[in-house]
Amino acid sequence: MDPAGLHLRRCLAVVNAVRKYEARVTVVGNGQIVDAASILGLLSIAAIPGTELVLSAKGLTADEALDDIANVFADMPTA
Repeated sequence: MDPAGLHLRRCLAVVNAVRKYEARVTVVGNGQIVDAASILGLLSIAAIPGTELVLSAKGLTADEALDDIANVFADMPTA
């Protein structure tokens, strides 16, 4: 994960990825379940490096959405 954690720019990249698909994507982290299409929801997780995030999706293009979002996280620089 990026040394800054899940910051605004990365949250925006996730939201933009989610909005391309016909799927509802949720992210679980730090005891919260949030809609991945919500910047404020993602920021509220306050994910720092090492925080475990679990993604799930339902809908017509759920698999594609998860793959795309996984790529957004994979592109994040690490410590």
